[in-house]
Parts: sequence; structure tokens; C-alpha cells
Amino acid sequence: MMDRATFNVIHLGLAFFCLMFAYQCHGHIVLSVISSVRNSTNGVSLDKNAGFYSSSIIFGTYTLGNFIAAPCVDFLGAKWALSLAAVIYTIFVAGFLHLNEIFYYASSGCVGFGAALLWTAQGVYLTQNSTPKTSKRNSGMLFAILDANVILIGVFLYFTFSIEGVGHGSDNHISKKSAQMLYIVLTSMGGLGILTFLFLRPCDVVKKQEENFGKIFCDTLRLFLDREMLLLALPFAWTGFQSSYYSGLFSTCVANTSKLGSNNEVMLAYAVLNVGAGIFVAGVLFMTPLSKSLSRTQGIFIGSIATFFAYMALYANLPTEVNQRRSDADGFLMSPNAWLILASGALLSFGGTCWNIQIFSFLVERFAASSSKAWAVFKFYQAMGSSLFFFYAPHIGIQAHMILLFVYLFLALCLFIWLERHIKKQDSLNAKMSVITKTTLA
Repeated sequence: MMDRATFNVIHLGLAFFCLMFAYQCHGHIVLSVISSVRNSTNGVSLDKNAGFYSSSIIFGTYTLGNFIAAPCVDFLGAKWALSLAAVIYTIFVAGFLHLNEIFYYASSGCVGFGAALLWTAQGVYLTQNSTPKTSKRNSGMLFAILDANVILIGVFLYFTFSIEGVGHGSDNHISKKSAQMLYIVLTSMGGLGILTFLFLRPCDVVKKQEENFGKIFCDTLRLFLDREMLLLALPFAWTGFQSSYYSGLFSTCVANTSKLGSNNEVMLAYAVLNVGAGIFVAGVLFMTPLSKSLSRTQGIFIGSIATFFAYMALYANLPTEVNQRRSDADGFLMSPNAWLILASGALLSFGGTCWNIQIFSFLVERFAASSSKAWAVFKFYQAMGSSLFFFYAPHIGIQAHMILLFVYLFLALCLFIWLERHIKKQDSLNAKMSVITKTTLA
């Protein structure tokens, strides 16, 4: 029979499945939708880079929001913090039913704060339902359920864009009718996510002594200066760079590469499907008995190798300007190959998920007693990486993106491996000293 903690993790995953279906699907199509709106005869007045600016605002406020996320989650409780964040996300997505520039940017700022609440509360709830023995399994299970939605998003977009007269308008853009239909479905899924969060069950945790807002805030700031957290700043930030690329910019690059096919919006759907497949495979991998024989360092290394090959393939295949506009040019080293580019999407998401699962496991084990603060620090650096990525994304070519991502990956890998080995040595030394002390006292 399934234990309560496992059931809670599955329930949490299903709630995120619904909410992230709405938000991540929006993330994959937003640049195309904005482009279509601007090109329509009665188009809304939006800057051509509005999607990038919105993402930068989201991750900027997300970064700042992490300073107060921990005390807010402690005050509200994980369940109610998750529910409130889900409401904010759903209102943001619903705004695209009647797109307005002022509301778009204002709601982007609100989503950033909602994201800080959402992901800090997720980490707290996961920690409350995990032990050192189940941390990797539960993290893998959560990712497998949560991000299986990306596969469903790909299928949903494929059928939407494939149906004659509904999928795409003139000039291969998403039509207004299609956009309306898409956002009605996405808003409904967000509403279902809110309901699922509201029915989350409480955890079997020991009641802690209540702390005031100021103390929690100060403790969070102190944790920022913790030696381990400072060393992990770059690895945390790299996960922000990586996830922002494969969950946002990658699908745009595919849709803008004309030589991949006659219907680029269908290619976008294929890209999303492959990204979802990579996430799902990584999540399932760390749910299997095989994962017990893999150390965190090995899990990180597997993810890094997959990501490295994806960077090389995309560097060679994609035209330089596809992150900025549609292009019928060849790739930097070869003509764009659809199979290679789509496979790279799966490798990118697989590698990024391997990293996230190992980081989740690390935080659950090392910071169980201060989970809300630790998750806030992690999400601060991750959000800062994402905000920086979306700020410079429209201003440099795709090859420059690949070079920067590779450098970040290499440095993050070196830091994480060094820290893991240092911690193991320190724990081993502490264990030996404990044995010596007990022997001496006896």
C-alpha cells in the first residue's frame, strides 16, 4: 500500500502538471503569438521584443521575491502558498485572452513574485515528505509527473497547428482564432491546477517553534553567505540559463528556421515533444533502482555530457539569427537537420533535469532543517540566471549563446564536483572524530 508521503508527492506532481501545462505551453508559443498580434491588421501595440522583456521582468521580480519567499511560505504554509501562486499564474495566462501591454508587463512582475512563492513552497513540501533515502526517488517522481505535461503540450500544439483553418494563419503565423482557443484551454488548465493545490493533504511533520518574519528573513540572508551556498551560486544560476533556453528560446529557434519544413509551427510542436521526452526520461531514470547506484556527481556528469553534445549540434545546425527572426539561411557549419536539432532538444532537457534532480536531492539532505530558506537561495540564483539570459537573449546570435552556455556548464560542473568531494571528505572526517571521541569517553 502506498504510504502517505509518496501519495503527497504524486498529488503535488499532478497539481504542478496542470499549472505548468498552462504556463509552459504559454512559454513555448508566446513569441510567435506576439509576432502574429503585431502583424495583424488590428494588432496590439507591442514591442517586437516584448516576450523577452516580459521574461526578464518575471525573472527579475522572481529573483527579488526569493528574499521574502521563505518567511511568506513559513507564514502561509506550503499548501496555501502554492495555491496563491497558482492563482497569480492563471491570471497572467488569462491576460492573453485580451492582450494589453500595460497588464502584460504588470502581471509579469506579479508572476515573478508568484514564482518565488511557488518554487520555495514546492521545495518545502517535497522536503517535508522526503527522507535522505527517498530524496532522489521523490525528486525523480516529481519531475517525471510535473514535466510529463511537456509531452502533452507537444501533442496539443501539434493537433492545434495541423488542423486546416485552425492551426495557423497566413505567413505561417498563429492566427487570432487559434490563439484564443489555445488560451481558453490554458486558462482552464490553470484553474484545474488551483483546485488540485487546494486539496493537498498536510504532511506528517513535527511542529516547529514559530519564528517571526524578521528572524526568518535574517536567517535567509545569513544562508546566502554560507560557504556551500556561495560555491553553489554558479551551478544554481546555470540551471536558470539552461532551463530558460530549452523551455523558451529553443522552440522559437526551431519555429524560425525555415529550412526545417513548410509548417514551422508544427515543427515547434515537435520541438516541445522532444523537450518533454528528455525531461520525462530523466525523471523516470532516477525513479529506477539503477539510480541508487549512481552518486550525485555521476548523475550531474551524465546530464552534462548530454548537454555538451546538444550544444555542439545546435552550434553547427542553427542559423545565427534564428533567436531574433525567421531565417532561411544555412546553419553555421551545415544545413539545418530537423532530426539532429529535435534530438538536441531532448538532450538539453534531459541534461537540465539530471542537474535539477541532483540539486533537489542535495538540498533535501543538507538543509532539511532550514528547507524554506535553502530553497529560496537556490531559486534566487536560478532566477537571476534566467533574468540575465532573457535580458541579453535577443541581442546576440545563437552561436554566441551556445559558447556562453558551454562555459557556464563547464564552470558549474567543476564547482559542483569539487564541493561534493569536499563534503564527503568532511563527513568522513567528522564520523571518524565521533568514533574516537566515543572510544575515549568509554
